[in-house]
Amino acid sequence: MITQTAAQRTATALLRRLPKAKLQVAVDFLTYLSTKEEWDATLDILSSPALLTSLKRGQHDLHQGRWAHWVDVKRRV
Repeated sequence: MITQTAAQRTATALLRRLPKAKLQVAVDFLTYLSTKEEWDATLDILSSPALLTSLKRGQHDLHQGRWAHWVDVKRRV
């Protein structure tokens, strides 16, 4: 198993050798890797029928004027 420090050094050395066009591909891939878990979690949450129902109910309440300022809610907690 490679250490994080060794992996970062290797990645940095490899990135320095890439031509500009391939460097952009590498940056895109690294961006994908760094955000994939967040997107997976977001998609998982949004695929919940109960959550979607709750969000729709909240939007309806908002349009009906049934809402409270955060400061007022915070005071009651």
